[in-house]
Amino acid sequence: MTDTTAATTPAGWYVDPLDPAKATARYWDGAAWTEHTAPLAPPAAEPVAPAPTAVTPQAPAPQRTAPLPPARQRNVVAIVAAAAGVLAAAVAAAQFVHAIPATADLTPWWWAAAALVVPVVLGVVGLRRAAWTQAGKAISVVAIVLGLVAGGVGGWMQWQRHTGEQQFLSAIADVDSKQVQPLSDRQALTMGWRFCEMVRADEGTSAMTSYVLAEAKGGLNAETMGATFGSAEVNLCPDQADDMETFFDRWQKSLNKADGASLLFGLLGS
Repeated sequence: MTDTTAATTPAGWYVDPLDPAKATARYWDGAAWTEHTAPLAPPAAEPVAPAPTAVTPQAPAPQRTAPLPPARQRNVVAIVAAAAGVLAAAVAAAQFVHAIPATADLTPWWWAAAALVVPVVLGVVGLRRAAWTQAGKAISVVAIVLGLVAGGVGGWMQWQRHTGEQQFLSAIADVDSKQVQPLSDRQALTMGWRFCEMVRADEGTSAMTSYVLAEAKGGLNAETMGATFGSAEVNLCPDQADDMETFFDRWQKSLNKADGASLLFGLLGS
């Protein structure tokens, strides 16, 4: 079989020109059509777009966030510990400047025990609470330090005062005079510290005269008050010894110049 197809067409399978339906292919050998035919493959169907599907709304996935730090809370124990430490330090300072007189019926360890136990123990508890309250650590440490300092200094000073009180009472008891009246420890210490306070505060000779007259009316004689004053000068407030000597001399001179000196000495001698 021949055809008018150009001889330049290369050999191969082409659409059969003799098939009006164009459903077969015929082999071209480069010069003429051959008897070999084969069905053509049907054209590929165009892809059909898929039907739209309904979109089901979905809830947004929960977002993971970093855990928040624990909230800062007020550490009440630390605040109380700091207040106790400040109070202990203030009392120790007041003792240092002799603003608080010692007492006769308290042993010297009470102050050190109170100053140490209250702020230090509360400070330790405050430190433990600060681990989860995130507050109060610094003031708890301050409370502990104040308690240690106040307890040490205050305890030492109280011991010194207690030792002086014992020596003061012994000196009065050792006075070789039948005129010195017996006094209770509290009575003697109250009078001795009062003499020291009058001199330290420079209350003046009139305050001394008023105090001596009041004690004389209560039944104390001049010898008892004189022994108390002298023992206080040496044992209770030795740091004020020179001032006490000067004060006593001024007081005696004021009595010598007073019109009622004889009456005063009469009261003291009664």
